[in-house]
Amino acid sequence: MMEEQDLNKLIISAVIGACIGVEREYKNKNAGFKTMVMICIGSTLFTIFSYKLGSPESHDRIAANIITGIGFIGAGAIFKDKDNMISGLTTATIIWIIAALGVGVGSGEFLFSILSAILVLLFLFAIPHVEKLIHRTHEVRTYKIWFDELEEFEKIADRTQSHKLKLFNVKHTKQNGKLVYSFSVGGNQHTLDAFTQLLLKDDEIKNFEY
Repeated sequence: MMEEQDLNKLIISAVIGACIGVEREYKNKNAGFKTMVMICIGSTLFTIFSYKLGSPESHDRIAANIITGIGFIGAGAIFKDKDNMISGLTTATIIWIIAALGVGVGSGEFLFSILSAILVLLFLFAIPHVEKLIHRTHEVRTYKIWFDELEEFEKIADRTQSHKLKLFNVKHTKQNGKLVYSFSVGGNQHTLDAFTQLLLKDDEIKNFEY
């Protein structure tokens, strides 16, 4: 039988999911408003049913399986691009957190769940500013450059050292008679911009992208 407290749980769960979903939707993430609301409400529902259908000794039986189920949804948000760069980890983590918040609401921990949701939102809004600050002092860029000769890349490697940049993940292939090098360079933003300008002015480089 539906109780007023259960309805309150669903409303609070929907509000929490909506607040975080708006932030995800604003940033144009794969898991946006609708996904966050549905996951939060779903987790709350499973927790409510777990308490209603389970015995006093196993109230958490259904709720415990939420962790397993949400893992499949989170895994779907993670993907690897052609350069083996992994994306979607933050989205998958937020899906995991949203499920935890839904379980918290479903178990009656209203205040703790609301405060946790506010903390998550504060971090989501603050993280981009912190990341910008970090990138100014240390950033990693991945370059892909086309050469005619092997020796030409050695000059690029020397330039990274002269600019006090860290060179790593160097890979090379041959495409249509051209040597193709992909590599990552780490350093502060100003130095990386100067390094990129040098590449643009180098006539020996046939093509490059980053």
